[in-house]
Amino acid sequence: MNVKKATEAIGVSKTTGYVYLKKWNSEGYDGLLPKYGGRPSKLTKNNGERRIF
Repeated sequence: MNVKKATEAIGVSKTTGYVYLKKWNSEGYDGLLPKYGGRPSKLTKNNGERRIF
């Protein structure tokens, strides 16, 4: 399947399809997983459980 057909099937742009293809070719499945970053949470596990909504 080519990039155009694959992107139409999953509903993303061709540009995004080529980004996915590049990540797949360089890193395999792990390259497609999101890479979360940013500041760590200030809540500890216990603080988060004690919150009342």
